[in-house]
Amino acid sequence: MIGEREADTLEKLDEEWRDVKEIGEGLVPWLEKQGLIEVKEETHTDYDLTEEGRKYLTEGLPEKRALAYVRAGKIKISEIPEVKIATIWLKRFGARIEKGDILIDDAEKIAAKIRELEAALKDPSKAPEDVIEILMKRKLLVKRETIERFVRITEKGKEALAAKGDKHVVTRLDKEIIKNFEAYDFKEYDISMPVRESYFGRKHPLKKVIDDVREIFVSMGFEESTGSFVESSFWDMDALFVPQQHPARDLQDTFYVKGSMEAEEKEFVERVKEVHENGGGTGSTGWRYRWSYEEAKRALLRTHTTVCSIRYMYNNREKDSFKAFTIGRIFRRENPDPTHLPEFTQIDGIMSEEGASLAMLIGVLKKFYREMGFDNIRVKPSYFPYTEPSLEVEVLHNGKYLELGGAGVFRAEVTYPLGIKNPVLAWGLGVERLAMLLYGLESIKELYMSDIEWIRSTCLR
Repeated sequence: MIGEREADTLEKLDEEWRDVKEIGEGLVPWLEKQGLIEVKEETHTDYDLTEEGRKYLTEGLPEKRALAYVRAGKIKISEIPEVKIATIWLKRFGARIEKGDILIDDAEKIAAKIRELEAALKDPSKAPEDVIEILMKRKLLVKRETIERFVRITEKGKEALAAKGDKHVVTRLDKEIIKNFEAYDFKEYDISMPVRESYFGRKHPLKKVIDDVREIFVSMGFEESTGSFVESSFWDMDALFVPQQHPARDLQDTFYVKGSMEAEEKEFVERVKEVHENGGGTGSTGWRYRWSYEEAKRALLRTHTTVCSIRYMYNNREKDSFKAFTIGRIFRRENPDPTHLPEFTQIDGIMSEEGASLAMLIGVLKKFYREMGFDNIRVKPSYFPYTEPSLEVEVLHNGKYLELGGAGVFRAEVTYPLGIKNPVLAWGLGVERLAMLLYGLESIKELYMSDIEWIRSTCLR
């Protein structure tokens, strides 16, 4: 039994193939599934010029201009326009480079190859496949594939159309039909019928991980703190008891910016200075060097979000207890590889109360990672300049334990200048590495590629 809309569609068809655009695509999947129509697809390949391709179509290929240069007797490589591209392709076409000169044995052979390429730029449809491949490799052409769909009625479709007659089958409801439903025949719904996929706006997968992290910490009673991308060396390093000659401060590890940043908290600055030089009443001997305020004023792009934690601690130093976290971008001079980028996102957290301990810290971190979907979590001893004891957190993934961040109890050299009496637990965790595990990615770069299909299809849980 077919309804009026299906009948209207079928009446437009016969045994000849018709473009689906002529009848509309709305009912095509259902009619095809019922065997009332046949559908066929034809794929057509076309090529479009890139911006660079359009430029060379107008100006000529670089190797063509270079060849003309050589024929004119000007053969020094350094004098050739677009020398790098031109010499690469002249060599592939048979030229030789010796002592800064271009030597050509058969100029006409090279010219013929260049003419073939330029003809393909004008009309790719008539070009041989190997020439098209060269132009695509040079990013002068891009392939464009279009799919055309055609339909025609089947014998079953003809029978269904003939059987319909004048009988009215309801495919859409209105108030009158609902009131008098017994007077109508209703078309059955097929819930297994394929429908066109719809794409709605959604969060980027990395943003979803960040939001999940935020939700977990807020649900655990933590307050979110924020800070600036540009900080002084004092807050980023000195306040965390990182010595001024520490390798992390070198240009190889830190992005410094022009200018300096004064610290207005003079008493705090003086206490930090004393801690660095002689321990300042903490019981340690400090780093035993002459601390420089000029070095501490140097401006930089923050190397961790722990700088937000230390500022939060300063602003809340009168409290007996606190719990805070930060999620933000940080910057380091890292060489890009599958697990490192010079700019990435870090989760930083702190908590303090009477009796806070390393066991409490481990418990908080395990709870966080379980909430993120990891059941096998372990910690191992480590070293960081501003925590003691220190540890690294690892989770089991594909049979291997992978390190996801560091944590520990802030040293007295960090908390003493602030006047904080209770222990302060702290941790710093990488968001991108966490996201890589959750999404099964091999490289951190995949999180930042503009792959719309991956973004559309990726769902965290």
